[in-house]
Amino acid sequence: MPGWLTHCQAKVLAERSQLMIAPLKNLVDFKMSIPNKFFDYMSYGKPIITSISGLAGDFVTKNKIGIEYSNEIDSSLEIALSNLFKNPELIVEMSKNSKSIFLGKFSYDVVYQMLVDHIISVKNAT
Repeated sequence: MPGWLTHCQAKVLAERSQLMIAPLKNLVDFKMSIPNKFFDYMSYGKPIITSISGLAGDFVTKNKIGIEYSNEIDSSLEIALSNLFKNPELIVEMSKNSKSIFLGKFSYDVVYQMLVDHIISVKNAT
């Protein structure tokens, strides 16, 4: 684990990686939200392998952008990674889905335009 990275270091690491792992504790606040790292990973077009259940795990699974594994089963992460590397076409598919979801819903342009539209609608409603 590389520890804290600058933006440039993170970009280089992502370019050299086939997938990203989010081995976070399955805490209640993580179960109710999607961690910022997920958006970084999607912006790089990388599959997300995560131990978080709840909203984040459901998001990854439903959108076919990665795999949720269990911290409570000893070899769950190993099995998930092994299955992915035995099926490289699945990594490619999840990568495409990840980038597509990011560009369609979470990119700066999309989010900024949604904010502008919302502000205009609130202004017009008053």
